[in-house]
Amino acid sequence: MGDRGNIVLRSKRDHKQIVLYTHWTGSDLPSILAKALDSRPGRNRWDDEPYLNRIIFCEMLKGNVDEETGYGIGVSEAGDADTVIYLNHSEQTIVFNGKMYSYEDFILMQKLGHPVV
Repeated sequence: MGDRGNIVLRSKRDHKQIVLYTHWTGSDLPSILAKALDSRPGRNRWDDEPYLNRIIFCEMLKGNVDEETGYGIGVSEAGDADTVIYLNHSEQTIVFNGKMYSYEDFILMQKLGHPVV
């Protein structure tokens, strides 16, 4: 079992992707991503792809940084992920469950407690 999820980070320069994987917190990824984007360092780095990627992954790892399993970084999506979120650095948009959101709208939906579905 598990609660698998991916955040797919699409690069602005060459349109390649990095995939952040969680084995246990997939259903929490929308709130984790919104929290990372809305944090002071996150907001300051919306235009700085490598730093923002790290900020997002660090938010995913909180409390689990020394664990051997549970999280990973790759270039392809885990096929068994229950939750997949796409973040496009070029357009500063997020696609989740077939709907596109600006970073601000995605954060607002999470703050208001509305599920992003």
